[in-house]
Amino acid sequence: MSVSQCCCSVALLLLVGMWLTTPAEAPLPQAAEVHKLGATLRGSDCSAAGIETGDPRHGPSIIVEKFTPGCAIPWHWHTPNEHIMMVSGAFHFEIRGEKPVEVNAGDFVLIPSHHVSQTTCVGPDSCVDFLYTDAAADMHFVDHGGAEISYDQALKDYGKTLVQNAVQVIAEIQRADYAGDRAALVQLHGQLPASANDPKLAARLVYWRGFALWRRAINGFNDGTARPELRADLENGLAEFNEAADKDPQFADAKVGALGCLSLIGYLLVEDGVQIQDARVQDLFGKMGKLRQQAAALDPDNPRLLWVLGPNVWKSPPERGGGEVNALAMYERGLATARRTNRPADPLEPAWGEPELLMSLAYTKLNGAKPDPVAAKQYAEAALKLVPNWHYVRDILLPQIRQATTKSNSRVN
Repeated sequence: MSVSQCCCSVALLLLVGMWLTTPAEAPLPQAAEVHKLGATLRGSDCSAAGIETGDPRHGPSIIVEKFTPGCAIPWHWHTPNEHIMMVSGAFHFEIRGEKPVEVNAGDFVLIPSHHVSQTTCVGPDSCVDFLYTDAAADMHFVDHGGAEISYDQALKDYGKTLVQNAVQVIAEIQRADYAGDRAALVQLHGQLPASANDPKLAARLVYWRGFALWRRAINGFNDGTARPELRADLENGLAEFNEAADKDPQFADAKVGALGCLSLIGYLLVEDGVQIQDARVQDLFGKMGKLRQQAAALDPDNPRLLWVLGPNVWKSPPERGGGEVNALAMYERGLATARRTNRPADPLEPAWGEPELLMSLAYTKLNGAKPDPVAAKQYAEAALKLVPNWHYVRDILLPQIRQATTKSNSRVN
């Protein structure tokens, strides 16, 4: 049912762009009264609420509510009509049987009595709203069949649905990454909740949000995107990875992602002419060294860690363990690990790496001190066998390899 149809039939969800006015006959207060949000709100880390007027136990009331990103109210219904005015943030509203909608600051929402709905604060900012109920407030949680259930069971059911939806979005993120679809990556980033009640689940959701921005930046390097935009994606991705690591300190891949973002931020600084001795570069080096140590302590053979470290090793002097030979050995070690590692049972755990390592081996063989286009072609084709639609390998790297092969053959002839 569309919004306009909702209006005609007093339906499930109504979004209107209008100013709320007070009827002329409504009694005016004797004096202005200002409530401070921080003093009014009470609640947990996920949500908080405070009564502004009335008594929700016995009759109409206005309540102010605040939800952190990722906080959800599973399927439920109320006896009174709910009138909601959004102040900040974005809510993902679902009415059973209707198309989901996103509600933003300034929007008004009417949820009629006894209509089953669920709501998620999708972030990145906290969601604040004023809720007016026209009768005593209640809340009845229900399962997918409409039977009333406990709040704990409703949360469990919601968590299962959340994971199922997240798995689909993550698959789309990876497809968009390989396809070089930067517009889709930023949209998909916003489709993943920024938090969840379970810290481990929250860390994985935030990780994949960071992954989308990190890969958006990498694709931008390949496609000539303006440097300020790349830096913004990298800094925002870094913030997501750091948050994921805070939520789960044992999550090695969150540190790998942060290390990848910092490496490219450092590259942009040097590209802009900032000297290695500059305090900004040295600060980055210090953070990168710490992340490398932490990630290696947690998972030393992590193929994604070895992939991220490869370019830095390649450009480091041999006396410090760097150089092309050591970089190639690191990529090969990562590739061997990726190939013998079973895919994790949890679909939210990162499992990428083998195609990326093959791509990096191809790139290094092509651009090394002694270019080997034959070996580069073999690695590139192996990567494409795993990911046939990989824009960078198919449309950029392989043509470069073919061009190098032609030049090599012409010199031999």
